[in-house]
Amino acid sequence: MLPNYLYALEKDEQILDGDLEKIKQLKAVLKNKWTLPTDLLQYKFMFARYANFKYLSVDSLKRISHFMSLEPVTGFNIMNNVLGIFSKIGIKIQIPIDAPGLNVISRLMIARELNLYFCNIRKEDEGLNIHRLDEFTEDQIDAICFKRGIEIDRQSLD
Repeated sequence: MLPNYLYALEKDEQILDGDLEKIKQLKAVLKNKWTLPTDLLQYKFMFARYANFKYLSVDSLKRISHFMSLEPVTGFNIMNNVLGIFSKIGIKIQIPIDAPGLNVISRLMIARELNLYFCNIRKEDEGLNIHRLDEFTEDQIDAICFKRGIEIDRQSLD
């Protein structure tokens, strides 16, 4: 997903001067099978600047939310439930979450929810860094991994 995002980012008009060359370098680094996470540290300013939820579409944000087992709260469900009252008299009205004009509000609300979720995970990770993992039970470690999307190997640790 990230390389495709970088291809789209190259064509974006909001890219600052000088960053286009850095984006091309980052793409090349990501394509290299020997790239280590430490190799990406020099591009951390780019991730902070451009790898932001505000650049993604409502549909992409919804997919990310569902992947992370979140149901995005935008208020449109409540409005559609209220409008559902009119369906009893034969008028069916429903406001789609990505309706033109409203998609800006949806995008901001879902992006905010995802940012808060990942911020909470980051804070928990800092707390986990302080504790030793052998203090946790297998079930606790499984729950921690599941929340972060880490594949869980069900083999016993014994």
